Amino acid sequence: MDDATVQEFLRAAIWEIAVEDCAVLVGIDATPRDAAKREISKRLAERLKAEFEIVYDPAFYHGRSGTGPLGPRR
Repeated sequence: MDDATVQEFLRAAIWEIAVEDCAVLVGIDATPRDAAKREISKRLAERLKAEFEIVYDPAFYHGRSGTGPLGPRR
């Protein structure tokens, strides 16, 4: 599966988030804003897991070692 498929899925899922939920994200009070971020993130993660199989593939991890198919990050 290519990145474009996942990106399109997320684009559609993000547009389905209720305006009321998004409005909380721009609020001054951090408590409801952070709660909304957590809730929206959880819902997106649940939808991703329901649609796609999440696999561990260290070949694509560019963490501290900088290894992977693209070589070290500079």
